[in-house]
Amino acid sequence: MKKSQLFFAILYLIVFPLSMNFAAFGQVESIISSISLELPNGNKVILKRSPMPNSILTQDTLFLIPSDGKPEKAIFVSRGEVISNLKTMDLKKNGEPQILVTTLSYGSGGYGDVVLLEKKFGEYNEIWSDTFVNPTVNLVKDISGITKLSILHFTKISDGAEEIPVISIFKPSANSTLELEANINPENVPQPKVSATAPASAPASPTASATGHSAATSTASNTAPAVISASAPISLASKTKTEPTPIQAKSLSSKNIKSFFPALLKSGLLLQKVEQSERPLVFLDKQGWEAIYALDEKKEESKVSVVVLEMPDEKAASDTFNLMSNLDNINEKKIKSLPPFVRAFSFKQGVQDSPAASADAKPIASTKVVALFPSVIMFLTAYRDDVSETDIIQILEEFGKNLNN
Repeated sequence: MKKSQLFFAILYLIVFPLSMNFAAFGQVESIISSISLELPNGNKVILKRSPMPNSILTQDTLFLIPSDGKPEKAIFVSRGEVISNLKTMDLKKNGEPQILVTTLSYGSGGYGDVVLLEKKFGEYNEIWSDTFVNPTVNLVKDISGITKLSILHFTKISDGAEEIPVISIFKPSANSTLELEANINPENVPQPKVSATAPASAPASPTASATGHSAATSTASNTAPAVISASAPISLASKTKTEPTPIQAKSLSSKNIKSFFPALLKSGLLLQKVEQSERPLVFLDKQGWEAIYALDEKKEESKVSVVVLEMPDEKAASDTFNLMSNLDNINEKKIKSLPPFVRAFSFKQGVQDSPAASADAKPIASTKVVALFPSVIMFLTAYRDDVSETDIIQILEEFGKNLNN
């Protein structure tokens, strides 16, 4: 073999495996444009995703882009878990909000972390974090206007039990971080015992191969995952209240539920079907009925779902209303006058973040309505933001009239 041939053969053996490695793990760092934050001071937070050395996993890094033109600066690193959501949460109400980061492991049914970053002495530090199964994060306000962290996730009450959905509510603590206030579930999932905080380990290098996360500089402490013990659900603030009516709802089990819904809405949506279901809402272990409206059966994009749950008493109905009306972080809308028999009402419509962790995840248009009747909850949802107020009132009026006849 000639020397030149030998040289190119050796070069091929070196370069080809390296090129295959880069092709498999991602050749270059990329900016994930769907996940970013605009801060009140004009600064911006962006997300960059890059391959981890000798791994099929990726590393996500948050960079602070100063408004004054100074160089960007890494403030948080997640190794082996993708950053799926960013929010701000102003615990101290001083105009310097904390950054709330949600991460998810690859694949379904995986773990994720919710991390709170705070700027101290010019650097962002991790001041609180917790680990959950498939967390979905929202910010909610209670009746006194205090902003709290609401996390929908899955847990087990005991070893060997099936995982059930739980909403954990975290409130601002005395030391300006977060503490666990309650777990909410209509089936009386017990209230958690607040775990003691423990010092966080030193942050790993951004090039480390082990999975995990860290602030770029950190003196943080973490909380362990919530421990379940005993209690009743907490009650958050209702959105819109009317004077209670003494009329009690009759049992729906002996009724023709389909007749409770208008067959044709003023917008042209048709009632396609009404079915009883063991669990019409995946996050609530509760039997109920679901009515489907659409322009026709083939037009999925026009679909509107109306779920009705019969509650054992008015307290359970009120608690469930408070839970469901705080699930989504979408703009609240008002209806001028509520139909008779509607005791409390929440109407949200707009665009919310996608729960998907993929780089191409896009915001989702949504309409969410929760209505409290005597001992009955109605939950209307559609993945579109143009469901008319007229249609909503028509459904409420027809249902309320039949419910109390």
